[in-house]
Amino acid sequence: MYSFARSIRTELYFEEDSFIIGEHIHLNLIIQYPHYYKCLAPDSTYDFNTLDYVKKTYKVSFVKGSTLIDTIQYTLSGFQLITTHYQALPLIFINQLDTLYLLTNKDSIHQISLVNSSNAALQDSIQLETIQDKTNYPKWIVLVSILLLSIATLQRFFGKFLIKRYKLFKLTLSHNKFIQDFDKLIQKQMIKKDTTSLQELVLLWKVYIGKLDEKTLTTLTTKELGELYPQDNVLQTLEYIDQTIYGNKANEVSKITFNELKQFSTYRYQKKKRSILIE
Repeated sequence: MYSFARSIRTELYFEEDSFIIGEHIHLNLIIQYPHYYKCLAPDSTYDFNTLDYVKKTYKVSFVKGSTLIDTIQYTLSGFQLITTHYQALPLIFINQLDTLYLLTNKDSIHQISLVNSSNAALQDSIQLETIQDKTNYPKWIVLVSILLLSIATLQRFFGKFLIKRYKLFKLTLSHNKFIQDFDKLIQKQMIKKDTTSLQELVLLWKVYIGKLDEKTLTTLTTKELGELYPQDNVLQTLEYIDQTIYGNKANEVSKITFNELKQFSTYRYQKKKRSILIE
């Protein structure tokens, strides 16, 4: 299955370099993958973050040997006051036996501001006035020396403790953020009941668990994840989600299934926390 993942080629890019607010822009996606797999790409139900979906167009789809090449164009627009917009799209590849989730490369587009400064001429006419430097250098030297000495003392006596507390703080912050995002996607799935929301849930879960265990899980299939965590009830849950996606039965997945993934995430978080405490 690793060889299959390596045989996939994706390219995501904006056709335009920049745009003004409300203008239509085009995001192109090129996918090359083995012909015996089916590829599912985001549609109108997908949340494009800071950009708004307008339409999706299949521009080209042809076979080259045993490889399918699909070209999809998304027409988007933006109405938020943001300088730069970023996009990366989740993809899912399915056959009768397995499912693979991948994330494309990230591309960006610049939004041109329509606000001009009315004070440009006034600013050009302002003359700078030179003022006398009254900095008390001896005082600052003493203060900086005391600060450096304090930092060195803290590092010597409390360095290991402070580093450990900082790691635990970052770990807890990351876990709370994951739980918050995961719950939002669960609510979205309960409302829309579509395969795209399911794909986003599984992808978010894989990214978080991979971050905890310092492994790349987004390219692994369900079977490979089951082999990686044989002692946990992960394989059964992910296989059930795969079956609902492949059978187009996303509306049959309940919160119990999602809670099993969330409980596993909390278990891995607690395990990581204990490993930090005993360092």
